[in-house]
Amino acid sequence: GQVRLAFLRRGDQVIAFEYTWVAKGVVSTLKIAYDEAFSRLSPGQQLLHWTLRDLAQAGVYRSVDYVGPMTESTRRCCTGSYTTGTIVLGQGGWVGQAGVWTYRMRRAWKNRSRVVTRSPTA
Repeated sequence: GQVRLAFLRRGDQVIAFEYTWVAKGVVSTLKIAYDEAFSRLSPGQQLLHWTLRDLAQAGVYRSVDYVGPMTESTRRCCTGSYTTGTIVLGQGGWVGQAGVWTYRMRRAWKNRSRVVTRSPTA
């Protein structure tokens, strides 16, 4: 894989930053940040556009994974989404076992505390 850091500048000032991971034909956008003083110019979207254009011209990728929850900006570009899960691993010994046990208890408590309210039917 390859880590890519991209910067969008206006003169000497950095107005947007992008951190991506490219592996096996998939571009994963891990972080995009921009100076909010320039938000009306959509610098994050512009930087993503230029990054994807450069990678496409180089024949580096076949798909993009925006990694994380759907946002307004990624919704404009996405053609689909997928569900992910959680894997919890603990090293041997009591610390690892305690970590896995804590995760299980937290998850059980979270699931138990969900309340489903249904309106009465007429």
